[in-house]
Amino acid sequence: MDLKTFRRLGIAAVIVAATSAITPVDVSASAQRGKVPGKPKIVVVDSSSARKKNHLNIRVRIELPKSTRKLPITGSEVRLGNRTCKISKRKSTCVIKNVRMTPMIQRVQVRSKNKNGFGKYSSGVQVMTSGQTRWIRTGYTLVGNKLPLPTYAISDLKLLANSNDQKWDKLEALSRGGVRSLNRPLVSSMSQPTITFRTDGVVGLASADGSKTGTSGLYAVRSDGSAIDAVRSGSADIQDFYIAPNSRYYVVFKSPIALVENGPVCVLAEVDADTGNPRCVDYKLANVTNAGYSLVRNSNNNAIQFDDAGNIYYMGFLYSSDDSCTPSSSVATWCERSWRPTLRKAVGGNVKSLISDFVDNFNFVVVGDGSVVLTGSTNSTGANWTRRISATDSVMNIDATTRASFLQRFADGNIYYGVSGATGSGIRRMLTSTATVDPKWWISSQFSGSGSQVDSHFPPNALCSGAFTFGYSPVCAGYDLRFVMNFGTSQTLAISSSSSMMGKAQLVQMYPSPQLVTTSLTNLTVAEKVGDLVALAGTTESGVNSLVLFNPTTLQETVLMDQSNQVEIYSLAYVSSTRKLMFNGLDFATNRYVMGEVAIP
Repeated sequence: MDLKTFRRLGIAAVIVAATSAITPVDVSASAQRGKVPGKPKIVVVDSSSARKKNHLNIRVRIELPKSTRKLPITGSEVRLGNRTCKISKRKSTCVIKNVRMTPMIQRVQVRSKNKNGFGKYSSGVQVMTSGQTRWIRTGYTLVGNKLPLPTYAISDLKLLANSNDQKWDKLEALSRGGVRSLNRPLVSSMSQPTITFRTDGVVGLASADGSKTGTSGLYAVRSDGSAIDAVRSGSADIQDFYIAPNSRYYVVFKSPIALVENGPVCVLAEVDADTGNPRCVDYKLANVTNAGYSLVRNSNNNAIQFDDAGNIYYMGFLYSSDDSCTPSSSVATWCERSWRPTLRKAVGGNVKSLISDFVDNFNFVVVGDGSVVLTGSTNSTGANWTRRISATDSVMNIDATTRASFLQRFADGNIYYGVSGATGSGIRRMLTSTATVDPKWWISSQFSGSGSQVDSHFPPNALCSGAFTFGYSPVCAGYDLRFVMNFGTSQTLAISSSSSMMGKAQLVQMYPSPQLVTTSLTNLTVAEKVGDLVALAGTTESGVNSLVLFNPTTLQETVLMDQSNQVEIYSLAYVSSTRKLMFNGLDFATNRYVMGEVAIP
């Protein structure tokens, strides 16, 4: 601007020029002053019981929006209806206390603030507050951490053969080293057995869901995926099979059968790996059965179990004469079966009963050292109890008044048992080192006579959903736990199909702390340990059949099967010598039952 122009315009020109020169700086500062945070994200909503009756505490975990060093997040606010709770600075959790239980659906929202004020509320999460609830955003863990992205190895899957149009309800792998007997043979090796089994080239055994006409019901699975009748010569109807830790295997016949011509009949036999000949475990045993009391179908353990040395323990009924039974030409029953169930063990060919009284409704678990923990009631008195029988057969009460609803050994080597009653439910543990009950419950929704919560290591959480409205919780008391898996001494996982989880079977951790474990599968059907990993089969949230390999330490998933190669899996077996998973299921592409394998990456 020249002097002539300046004199003509005067001081107004100076003001305009000055304003024009500083405007960009002022606009930038104004925008910075007015910038508020973006929307945070709700990742977990769960609840616990409040001190007030018919009230809940609602806990919300969030993921904060992005911020800068100049404009850090200074806090957040969670809103549920007309109730709020504050989150300070960059923390991510708050609890809205004493929310009245109501059947109405309520909306949870959150917003964050910086020095310029609050940003907008996030999209809402709808929750029911009529009872304990939990909502987890897909792709996040229970504590609100984002799960690692899954890796894929779907090209390693191979369909081997059609499985005789059969659906296996059980499939287990055998050791490549074969099956070696540690028991004294009860059938003379000089006698020619009337039935023999296939052993050459067999990598696993399978039983069909409804035996096929003309077969024994037990199939030998070969490495190429083909499955043929496990019986090589003779004929028999086989009810079940069991594989011991040392890879011996046993068969249970549907009805007693003579293993040698004109010999006594047998219902439980060990199969020799070299010859395929069966050896009777106990000639006095009339049948093998799950005699235990059960509120739901998953609460009892197997009728046949093993200790760490591979010795066999079994539940069933004896002949009333307490002697062996020899077949006759009569159409009538050969021998009368006793109506008293028993528990027996066979060690080095010596058989012994572990129960002498008339015990009813019982369940048992074998501890690795050869001791047994069992629960049931005495028929003559009606007394309920949970007891321990030592390896030397002495008996002691663990809980003299409780018949456990659940009985399992967890990774720490202790025995955990479920308790249920009108005042609540929970799980307690017996410390195997001292054979005493931990005075603190493991997890409980149980209340004392005074109405206060009993002392427990872990308070009621989402596993105990329904405990405060129905008086018990299937999961919290261990009723509905399947595929209980111990990983070393550090972790115990299981599948729970409790109705409190909306009918969906989910992965749960029971030790070192009871909690849900988030996976991409929202409804699990089968689980199989694979070393320190676990193979999980089931469906995703969108209903796709999937098979994943899950690392319980890192939470990393490797997808082995997805929508590109869907198979509805019914049974899994891990063959450690080949590092492959064998499976049986329905191939969606062909609508046929198939055997298949997938390499472990």
